Amino acid sequence: MIRTSLVATLLSLAPFATAIAQVTVPTCSCGGGTRLAASAINTLLGGNTVCAAVGSDQWQEWHSGSNVVEVGNNPPDGEVVGVWSTSGTDETDSLVTYAYGSGGSGGTYNYEVCQEGSAVHFCGATNVTNASVVAGKGCP
Repeated sequence: MIRTSLVATLLSLAPFATAIAQVTVPTCSCGGGTRLAASAINTLLGGNTVCAAVGSDQWQEWHSGSNVVEVGNNPPDGEVVGVWSTSGTDETDSLVTYAYGSGGSGGTYNYEVCQEGSAVHFCGATNVTNASVVAGKGCP
């Protein structure tokens, strides 16, 4: 009797186990890798520099607190060109937002952030793929 009841209970849970096993993390819309949640984006970018290029344009953006500091071709300590923030709750809706002021190109840009090994992809109006994130300030 107990054995029959236990088997019946386990069989009744099978659809839930199948549903749990089918949960997948969203993939990147502009390249490979896995889309990150806001908390993971904050950990990845906070205090670090994104080294990226699109065509002939290159960036070295240090994420210092909420500021975006362009380093490299600017004054030795860099130049604050905008601010950054994250929004969303999980991998399906999280974004990083960059708002550039008078020191930068102007405008506000939203990106999904995806990680594929050491490469980072920023998917938005202009896709920035295969960027690298370097600990601290500056790119190699």
